[in-house]
Amino acid sequence: MSAPAPRMTHPVGAALAAQYRLVLGSTSPRRREILSTLGIDYAVASPDCDEDLDKAQYAAPDAYVLATARLKAAALQADAAQRAQAAAAQAARGTPTLVMTADTVVVMPPAARAAADAAVCGNALGILEKPRDAAHARAMLAALAGQTHEVLTALVVRQLPSPAGGADAELVATVTRTHVTFRPLAPDAIAAYVATGEPLDKAGAYGYQGLGACLVAGIHGCYYNVVGLSLSAVLDAFETILRSTPDATT
Repeated sequence: MSAPAPRMTHPVGAALAAQYRLVLGSTSPRRREILSTLGIDYAVASPDCDEDLDKAQYAAPDAYVLATARLKAAALQADAAQRAQAAAAQAARGTPTLVMTADTVVVMPPAARAAADAAVCGNALGILEKPRDAAHARAMLAALAGQTHEVLTALVVRQLPSPAGGADAELVATVTRTHVTFRPLAPDAIAAYVATGEPLDKAGAYGYQGLGACLVAGIHGCYYNVVGLSLSAVLDAFETILRSTPDATT
């Protein structure tokens, strides 16, 4: 019989959970798994908003991904059910509610963007969305093969208002960047991966936490950022909030 996986409660996470009710504004199983490594309790909610913002309105991918994460947080702030639950938590335990949202995008390198067919990307920012179909996935992967691209994840933490006077305020807004280098990929290797179906629901047409790891030569930066939520960025956010909270200890 194998030994149970080790567990711990991270002291920074525990300090934050002692003073706030935390809501993860994402139903992504990957983000939930990453946040759960801190060993703290949190609720899960799904923001009701259209995430497909007009990329032409943004000067850089960083601005776009941060705007999308902020849109998700604002949707939760406006959600009547979330406001009611925040009020109940404040009344019962005296703990205000924080909502944490994230958004992740894959950005083509300029050289690949220049060489690829315009249909592969379709926007001036170089952001790769989920592929339309298998052919589009193969074209995306061919454009990324042998190149180093960026994965950006925006993290936003917002405090919900409460009847006790807690203000609605954005406490953290940050973007974490990871560079991912793909191996040179032969057409048959690309075809074999696409045939698994894994790339079809992934931005950039690959999942690093799955079979897509076979495509990667190396990364510079946070692995979890590529998966969808930088654990280091989460801990940094919690520490920032705790430093601004009266009588907080970590």
